[in-house]
This record gives sequence, structure tokens and C-alpha cells, in this order.
Amino acid sequence: MRTQSLLCVATFALSGVLFITGCHSEPDPATNNPWFAAAETGTDAGFTAAANSGANINERNHDKETPLHVAVNAKNEAAVKYLIAHGADLEARNDDMETPLVLGADHNRNEICADLINAGANVNAADEKGRTALIHVAEDGNLTIIQALLAKHPDLNLADKDGWTAAHYAADNDRGEALTLLINAGADLSIRSKRGETPLMLATRKEKYNAVRAIQEAMAGKGPQTHSITTVPANP
Repeated sequence: MRTQSLLCVATFALSGVLFITGCHSEPDPATNNPWFAAAETGTDAGFTAAANSGANINERNHDKETPLHVAVNAKNEAAVKYLIAHGADLEARNDDMETPLVLGADHNRNEICADLINAGANVNAADEKGRTALIHVAEDGNLTIIQALLAKHPDLNLADKDGWTAAHYAADNDRGEALTLLINAGADLSIRSKRGETPLMLATRKEKYNAVRAIQEAMAGKGPQTHSITTVPANP
């Protein structure tokens, strides 16, 4: 945790020479807020001190992280549960525009993601690159979090800034089982990325055998499709 940030004001002379006109230290708001320490340690004493302090449970540090973000980063499920129960903002965003759920999904925090999902976190929230929690875990093939998210009926077809959906990420990383879950839940395999590729086209080009097989099997069971199926040999 950073305790201070050095802020400098700079000006340029007409000659192009850089002059520093002033620097000062600005304390990190997290320094004196006991919720941040409790989020990292998760001790009963820390929770009690924070709850009795009157401090803002949703204060931001210099990375725009709230104590809930810190608890997610620290893999501290006890702190996550305590913060949720005491009114932590589930939709607060850090510098990367990640909500605690998106952050947890990005780092494969299974139990913590389940806690956040069950508490009502927005399952369609996306980070600065447009990646949702579902996209992150589809990329990693994390079936546990995928299933937890699917139970809340997220938008399966949200795309990031490159036009990639969760199915594209699963295909690109050869996550056949993840693709099967997404397809069975209703993922649209006809969506094309900004490069013009569907998940099947992407998987075929990169020879992702498990992904291609999962898509082929799903499409074969649905009858005629609007795009062709490329046969890929068995895994060498």
C-alpha cells in the first residue's frame, strides 16, 4: 500500500528549458483509514477498530481502490464478507475501471467472486478495456466462476474494445469446456471481432483443437448454421 504520492508542478520557459516550480507530498487517504488495514489483515480487532472509527468504508487510495478492492487483492475472503455486510460499494472502480468483481475474476478469486456475485455485484460491469468478469474467466477457463456468473444470467455477448466476446477469449485460449458452458447458456457464435472473426474462425486459424471441437459439436447439434464448419484433425 502506498502511503504518499509525490506531486510536482512543472512549467516550460520559452527556451524550452524545464523548470520545476514546486513539489510536495500528499498523504494517501488510506494511511489514516483503518478500513484499509482491516481489509489486508482481516483480524477481528481490525474490523472492530474500523467499524468504531467512523471512517469512510468506501474511501479511495491513490490507486482509486476502496478497502473492498484491497481485500480482493489480498485474497482476504473474511474481509470481503465483512466489508460487504457493512455497506462496501460493490460497484466502485479503481484506476483500471475494475469493480471488485472484475478484479476478483481477473485474478481467479473463486470464493471471493462467489461472495460478490451473491451480494448482488453487477455481473456485466467491464474494465477500461471493456472486459467483463465473464470475459476474464472465460480466457482462463475458470469453470467455477463461469458457472457462478451464468447463474445470474449475464449478457454473454458483451464485447471488449477489440470486439472479442467471452466466447472469443475461450476460443483463443483453447478452453473447450468453458466454450461448452457459454454455448449451452446461449452465447452467440456468429459475433465477429473487429478483425472480422467469429470464435470458430479464431480457433481454426490458431489451431485451438479443443475449442474448435467444442464449437463443432455444439453447432452440429443445432442443425444448419449461417457459417461453415472447418474440420480440424484430432489432437496430435
